[in-house]
Amino acid sequence: MLESLKRSVISLAAVICCLPAITCIAAGDEADAARETEQTQSLLSIARGKAYYTTCAACHGINGEGNPYMHGPRLTLQGPDYLHRQLRNYRQMARGGLADFYGWQMNGRANALAGDQAIRDVVAYIDLLPDTYAGDTLGGDIRLGKPLYDNYCASCHGGKAEGIPALNAPLLAGLEGWYQLEQLRKFKDGTRGSHEADVPGQQMKAAMAPIEDEQAMIDIIGYINSLVRPDTPR
Repeated sequence: MLESLKRSVISLAAVICCLPAITCIAAGDEADAARETEQTQSLLSIARGKAYYTTCAACHGINGEGNPYMHGPRLTLQGPDYLHRQLRNYRQMARGGLADFYGWQMNGRANALAGDQAIRDVVAYIDLLPDTYAGDTLGGDIRLGKPLYDNYCASCHGGKAEGIPALNAPLLAGLEGWYQLEQLRKFKDGTRGSHEADVPGQQMKAAMAPIEDEQAMIDIIGYINSLVRPDTPR
């Protein structure tokens, strides 16, 4: 009887000793299942985003490379947070409006997306598209553009125009020269950056005050796009 009791105690002790390992295995299984679920949700989001993007491709290109004939800039160089914020601004009319024809078109496109999840989906798909860089400098004088950029742009957009996400300042180097000029004009005349909900836009509008004329804008763009080699994959 005593021996039987000893064996029972030993067996119970062995089971108790194994409990942490069993718990770890169970926790590991749960973690694996959670990762699989997350991966599945990510793939579903990308698949939905690809479907949504079919309405974007005519203006922004099949691979997000942009289409100057439709005034659609390339999208692939910008980070997901920036793209998400801009689509949200278009939905809320914080960007675009009747004074900005191409922005007004984007107001309609953004509102065709069925809510914030749809925005995240299309941004997730864009983030997978291959990056290419534009190299057009618009004939700007790089020597004149550099001090202007260093004095008025670099503190937010970075010394190499790589963008500083923490400041909500997007990458500039490699974006089309025509698009950059178009946006600088809009910030200068208040077409963009006047809505109270667009705080980064307001900052850009204020930053344009010292830029005297369009030639100065072109010189800045010339310097910005001298920082990258055209069509070099990131």
